[in-house]
Amino acid sequence: MVERPSYEALKGRVEALEAELERYRAEAEGVESGGAKMDFRGLAERSQDAIYHYDLVERKFRFTNRLFVGLFGREGRDSRQLTTEDVAGSIHPEDRAMVRKTMIASLAPDRSEGDVEYRVTDPGGSIRWMHDRWVVIRDDFGRPRTVEGFIRDTTALKMADVTLEASKRNALIGSYIVQDGLFRYVNPEFNRITQYTVDELRRMSPLDLVHEDYKEYVREKAVKMLKGERSSPYEFSVVNKDGGIRWIMETVTSIRYGGSRAALGYFMDITRLRDMQHNLSSLGLMLGITSHSLRNCLTGLDAALYLIDSGFYQDKAARIEEGLDTAKLMIDRLRKLVFHVLYY
Repeated sequence: MVERPSYEALKGRVEALEAELERYRAEAEGVESGGAKMDFRGLAERSQDAIYHYDLVERKFRFTNRLFVGLFGREGRDSRQLTTEDVAGSIHPEDRAMVRKTMIASLAPDRSEGDVEYRVTDPGGSIRWMHDRWVVIRDDFGRPRTVEGFIRDTTALKMADVTLEASKRNALIGSYIVQDGLFRYVNPEFNRITQYTVDELRRMSPLDLVHEDYKEYVREKAVKMLKGERSSPYEFSVVNKDGGIRWIMETVTSIRYGGSRAALGYFMDITRLRDMQHNLSSLGLMLGITSHSLRNCLTGLDAALYLIDSGFYQDKAARIEEGLDTAKLMIDRLRKLVFHVLYY
């Protein structure tokens, strides 16, 4: 009589058969899709982005490429052992709550995707910026099942933005963007020159700053420069918030800003240069007058010496006295002239 197998033995045989069946199915699918799978993995490994596929139900990463493992992996662990704790541990502590909140918000019924920027700290302590974008895959009932995402290292872009902002803040030339007749952007130097705040300028037209005598002139030159009909800068005066006059050298160029046409202007304060030019002009005029006066004094001294000399030879006291009076007058004029030059 044949011995009947126990329940445990039957269960083991069933599980073995199921495993064998699953293996055959996998092999059959591999014949058809193996090439595509290999192509996808090769493409993923060559990608410049970190790629991941996360199962929300089983709370496991089903797929990650090498870049992802390099960002969030721990030494001695492969991609199949990566956990959300590993990922969170690499994210900068100040950004973790924000990342978690953004991810949870993307799982809401009316959402299908999400993105967030955060910092990652590597084992050496260096900080890098990441831009994480993902899509939420749902089942037939609308329940979120998996998340597939791409993470790009944006550190270089962030550093470029920081450098650009620093250069804008420290620029010695004012700059601004005008769109639809209103200021859309001004740098700190522009604020310093005009003495208006950013909020005040955003409610103003650029021509509101221009001195009344130069409004039409500035409008004409700016239009020509925007049309490419003029390349050299133009000079004019503006009235700042305190009513002071500042002299400006300006250039403008046409740009696209926020998808629409705008004007980018560079606004240099040349008030000190104008003052120097005015002083040099005044100095030149003063030197001309001084030279003319000096020649007159020297001519007068020559005449005085002639009167004195001829008076001695002709024994005419009156002529000598006249020569001395003339000499005193010329010397007094020279003294005043020198005093005026010294204290100009």
